[in-house]
Amino acid sequence: MFAVFGFVLPYKVVQLIIPIGGFLGYSLGLALFGCMSKKHQYVAASTLMAISAGCIGFAYYVKDSIDGNDVLAQALFSIGSLGIPLGYGAGIGAVVYALPGELLAPEDKAVGVSTAQSCRLLTTFVSTKVYPYVLRLVGYPGMFTFHGVTQVLSALFVIGFLPETRDKSIAELDEMFKKKGSKNASTAKQSRGQGNPAFDL
Repeated sequence: MFAVFGFVLPYKVVQLIIPIGGFLGYSLGLALFGCMSKKHQYVAASTLMAISAGCIGFAYYVKDSIDGNDVLAQALFSIGSLGIPLGYGAGIGAVVYALPGELLAPEDKAVGVSTAQSCRLLTTFVSTKVYPYVLRLVGYPGMFTFHGVTQVLSALFVIGFLPETRDKSIAELDEMFKKKGSKNASTAKQSRGQGNPAFDL
């Protein structure tokens, strides 16, 4: 990928942006854990990754469609290549691996984390197999645009459904889920009973 943008430096040197971004991201993520809620940390990192994916997609578009803008394409590609691993390390990876220990009850952690990791590895396997076909179908701009959209959707999911765990004990989280579960059960029971004469007998 780096070779096609015609960097002055050898592409093997330029692609060190990726591990540097990952190192900076995980270092930053460790610091953010102490001063930021995990929900906000995830959303901020997901937004950064979405913007970075957009930069890479647009870089390919500029390279292929607009003549004489090699420097712009190189800059966009470099920013995106740094931003994606930075965002992953700062929030997406760090928060996702930390949250199961806080959200799951002690007796559910082993099964919950194992299930999540199994699904992750299965999805990774499928992605690597379909990647060449998707790339031929939509190209790099379409692929990175799709990646950016999925990041936005994941951020919206976290905003809407993920509870805030910062400064909460296991007992407080357990009580919070019990209240939410009893409320949902009560709502479902009422909805089943409304408008059905059988429930009025």
